[in-house]
Amino acid sequence: MKVRFLQSGGFVGVVKECELDTDELGPEQTRELERLVSESGIAGSQECLSKKGRDLQQYEIVIESASRRDSALYDDSCVPPLVRPLVSFLKKHAKPAPVS
Repeated sequence: MKVRFLQSGGFVGVVKECELDTDELGPEQTRELERLVSESGIAGSQECLSKKGRDLQQYEIVIESASRRDSALYDDSCVPPLVRPLVSFLKKHAKPAPVS
């Protein structure tokens, strides 16, 4: 399973990202990531962006496995409670994106 994460927006506008591949993670991190993805309930394509929050952080998550591709886009105001632990985990692994 591969999980791509992009954090953008906010007042400062810093973009952070990561791509985690369970084939490249250690066993403990692999189990934690698989558990968080499973418990998040992300399936298909989901999007929730607040019209009122221009300076909110946005989180894009793409989950790819051998049989499916799921994606989600949220901002800080509408990240579902079940997805918050996954976002926290991914934020810890995210690094500033290269400037193009």
